[in-house]
Amino acid sequence: MKSLQNNIAKVQRYWSHDIWAQTPLQARENVATWKVKIARLVAITYHGVLQNGILTRAAALAYSTLLALGPLVVIVVLISSSFWPSNAEDQIKRLMIFLAPSLGEYIRLEQPGSAATADAVNAAGTATQHAASELDSLISEIINGAQNTLSGISTGGSTLFGIIGLLVLIWIVIQLLTTIENTLNDIWGVKKGREWGYRIVFYWAFISLGTILGLGTGAFLSASFLGGFFDWLPDFGPLTRFLALVPSLCILTLLLTFFYLFFPNTQVNVRPALLGGAVAATLLIANNFISTIYVGQVIRLQSLYGSVAIVPVLMIGLYFSWMLVLVGGQISYAAQNVHFLADQSAWDRSSQLVRHSLTIGALLYICRRFHHGEPPTGLDQLSAHLRAPRNMLNESINKLVELGLVSKVPDENPDVQEEFRYQPARPLKYLQLAEVHQALEHQGNNGGLDLVAGVDPLLKDYLDHRENHLKTESGGTTVEELLDREQSEDALKPAPAPVDGR
Repeated sequence: MKSLQNNIAKVQRYWSHDIWAQTPLQARENVATWKVKIARLVAITYHGVLQNGILTRAAALAYSTLLALGPLVVIVVLISSSFWPSNAEDQIKRLMIFLAPSLGEYIRLEQPGSAATADAVNAAGTATQHAASELDSLISEIINGAQNTLSGISTGGSTLFGIIGLLVLIWIVIQLLTTIENTLNDIWGVKKGREWGYRIVFYWAFISLGTILGLGTGAFLSASFLGGFFDWLPDFGPLTRFLALVPSLCILTLLLTFFYLFFPNTQVNVRPALLGGAVAATLLIANNFISTIYVGQVIRLQSLYGSVAIVPVLMIGLYFSWMLVLVGGQISYAAQNVHFLADQSAWDRSSQLVRHSLTIGALLYICRRFHHGEPPTGLDQLSAHLRAPRNMLNESINKLVELGLVSKVPDENPDVQEEFRYQPARPLKYLQLAEVHQALEHQGNNGGLDLVAGVDPLLKDYLDHRENHLKTESGGTTVEELLDREQSEDALKPAPAPVDGR
């Protein structure tokens, strides 16, 4: 029993301390550092899933997606009419079944020849006889409504109402995409989303390209297409089925990689986004293969809800799909921060002193680079220098920007559209650390401070002395003078002794 307790204690110490006490991982690549990387990746992802409420957010996104399903189909029909004018219903149906595998089971319950669901069909009885037709009817009604809405815009006498209706539908879709962006921003610790003008342009581009690529991927992922594509291969059983999955896995990984790259309002590197996309794509395809676990739940929902069971069935499928997509986003965040992210739980419990010190440290690093004539710094450089997570640095940088101490400048790289770099917002000879510290402490509403201080004269005396104590030789000195002094001291340091190579 004691040995078991010791082993448990060792495991807890490894996950809570040992993997974070390692030296920076960029120095040398070997088996040990890769073990630490993987352990950190798992730990950061697990902690992020719990901290960010991924399961709850997936439920909220599933509900929002269901509410926006009609408006989404309107826009999809509007865009896809030039590409799939004859079989838009089939393409949308394939895509919905892929995103919500429970719908696939909802349809397959009607197929008595399926060995995997034969028992389920017998148990379900008459409740499953119209499953496929219900889904077809639902999609047909949504598409007909979309076409009627679009045709109403060009109909005499109803043009205004048609335009208003279309704008309302677009607004609903924008709200859904805003919720998605805010969720990914929370994963990355970004407090502010895109500006509305840029947001509308970005969302429209995302919807347009997403419709074309999504419907094309849905068609490519269909079993009939993949089966015909690999007809020339000899039947090697599992090997043939595995090869048939490779193209779909690659395409889905590419789509999710672009999703993780561009949707958060921050710079995401390609390799972390690719890792998150690959894991999420694998989980989504696996989710489709193990969708037979939905059969029992589908039967119960059909028995309980009857003909309207398709709504909760769709909700279940969307929930699991969004959960896997958000887990992929969390993995992207963990992969990008695995090199220099210290124990996340320790940062979450950090005091205001630590947070203020991190903010001042970020400001000093920005000022030092500016003073030395170096280009403005980005979050990646700040995170690597201070060994702090990006979400904490985002909070610190946002404070500095709000206080007017730091300004954002666009990245010089034309390929990076959303990453900002940071430089001082005022001359360094007019900037004092005491002023920065005071601004951080007084940020927000301080209307009650005078009331509280007026209650007790000892408290007022303490606050007055504290303000005066901040104006020490270092705190009252400008940042420019501090950096000049630092540079002079570095110049006076003796050069390192030469190494005797004989």
